[in-house]
Amino acid sequence: MGLVASVGKNNDELVDNLVKHDSIKMRLVDRGKFMPENDVEENAYKDSAWKSDLGLPGFLHISAPCIYANVLEHLDLQKGQSFLNIGSGTGYLSTMAGFFLEENGINHGVELYMVNHNNDNNKGAGDTDDDGNTTSNLNPLIWI
Repeated sequence: MGLVASVGKNNDELVDNLVKHDSIKMRLVDRGKFMPENDVEENAYKDSAWKSDLGLPGFLHISAPCIYANVLEHLDLQKGQSFLNIGSGTGYLSTMAGFFLEENGINHGVELYMVNHNNDNNKGAGDTDDDGNTTSNLNPLIWI
């Protein structure tokens, strides 16, 4: 693909490196908030894919930030549109899409495997309904 992996110490440095290579135009979401805490320091701010081997069915995977930037650029999401992400995993891409869709957009992420991931950054962000399903109270706009 011709993409070169960049490494940052935090989300700002990762995005600065992507901007330098014209891969992304804005700071969207801190990738570290979508990984288990023990993987954040080593893996969250590299422009490379990450895959957990925690023994979860289907594993947990987050593509490289440059891939998501490319996807979002080509989707050309607009305010008020709808977005359906099948195989949404941790919700990282769906959260970024929410910034483009804004308040009146419809944003659904569907994951086949239950993602029982809760890093300290997201503690208290979700509740469990009567059927045992986790519901999220996270609003991506509060991270700006």
